[in-house]
Amino acid sequence: MYGVLQDFRYSTRALAKSPVFTLVAVLSLALGIGANIAIFGFADAAILKPLAADRPDRLVSLYFADQKRPGEFFSTSYPEFEFYREHNTVFSGMLAYLRFPMITGQGAGTHQISGELVSPGYFGVLGIHPVAGRFFGDQASRPEAVVSYPFWRDRLGGSRDVIGQSIRIGAGQFTIIGVAPRNFHGIVLDWADPPSVWVPVSQYRLAAPEFSLDILHAWRMESY
Repeated sequence: MYGVLQDFRYSTRALAKSPVFTLVAVLSLALGIGANIAIFGFADAAILKPLAADRPDRLVSLYFADQKRPGEFFSTSYPEFEFYREHNTVFSGMLAYLRFPMITGQGAGTHQISGELVSPGYFGVLGIHPVAGRFFGDQASRPEAVVSYPFWRDRLGGSRDVIGQSIRIGAGQFTIIGVAPRNFHGIVLDWADPPSVWVPVSQYRLAAPEFSLDILHAWRMESY
């Protein structure tokens, strides 16, 4: 132990004599450790832990290739998704989603959250069940919202009494109908914030009034 203490005192004196070098070294270590933690966190969520859905190994994503831009792939528009769903003979179910920043609350309590516009039956296709309340049905044509478990716990107090209450999203009032499972963070494995709310795509004008495109009818908008 005496030798270790001697080495520690010597190292401390040496670093104190070169404060600029010490600062650069500490910052480099901090950045390196932080980057490794972030990369491991993403790999842990994307590779090591399965997606919080029923039979995640059976899920696939559909993209289309533009012949004018070989090697590039794009997601489909909502009308294209509806066409595929109506003519589907391969999959047991199909869903569509669009991650989008949304504004919730009013006045001083206004803040931006990450939300998703989703097709009817979104949660049913994934085979997951709500912690409280229910999920969207096959029509999903009313201003209703499903909230994430963290949003329910941290912003709404974690009470089941919030089911049936109203929440301001965008330009409209949405009725909270359900709470997603604790481990469900959407199906997009990226660096962005996971969704805090899910609303029917039919209500996009209320939930995201700043979105100028007519998502329900615009073909080849390349966003779904």
